[in-house]
Amino acid sequence: LEVARWAPSCRNSQPWEIIAVKRKTIRDEIVRIMNDSYIDNGKEPPSGPSQAQLFIIVCSNPENKPSAELGVMANSMFYSSLGNAFLYMAMAVTALGLGAQWVSRVANPSVNGGIKELLGIPSSWEIFDMLAVGYPDVEPKPRAMKSFEEVVHNDLF
Repeated sequence: LEVARWAPSCRNSQPWEIIAVKRKTIRDEIVRIMNDSYIDNGKEPPSGPSQAQLFIIVCSNPENKPSAELGVMANSMFYSSLGNAFLYMAMAVTALGLGAQWVSRVANPSVNGGIKELLGIPSSWEIFDMLAVGYPDVEPKPRAMKSFEEVVHNDLF
């Protein structure tokens, strides 16, 4: 969690607030909210989040967005700042040998609203993302990654 404080942000605004959900009863309720959303959409809920020992929820007050003087870049810089904090934590968790799962389902409006209500997050605030953290039961499958040459260009595109 400490690494998030050091993540780069637009004008050092540090627009994030982080909720570390440690209590199993609260984690179970968050999983139930997410699972209901999957089931309502005819999908099978993933099992990963229910196995986690910690949920890290990154949220922000929209009033902390960079000033209008940045124009069209303000939103991009705001969300990039939040993403930086999230990614720093995901990488730190992985470096510590723990499992980290990006739980994008929190972006679903019904899930977002249910979690806000459960955790007492003001309705005007945004839940940016959630990271499920735990001790992995299995070694993750190798991911199919593009080659270095496919994504890196030297000097010119």
